[in-house]
Amino acid sequence: MLELVTSVNVACGFHAGDPEIMAQLFSAAKARGIAIGAPSRVLRILWGFGRRRLPFTAGEIERLVAYQTGAAQALLQLCGASLAM
Repeated sequence: MLELVTSVNVACGFHAGDPEIMAQLFSAAKARGIAIGAPSRVLRILWGFGRRRLPFTAGEIERLVAYQTGAAQALLQLCGASLAM
């Protein structure tokens, strides 16, 4: 799929973005000159997002975004890549 796109949003934590997958995708995207965005989703999908009400406060959502963005930034740095803004 990377041959078809100019940017990717990478799952970072919780549902599909473990550190190995994130690093592999970041490295492959960087090698192809593809812009990297994250997080693509910030809430815990495995907890039933979209199927039931999740009782997160605004502060909890802010921390979830910070957690996932921080994970992405750390792995991007290891891969020599950067997050597109």
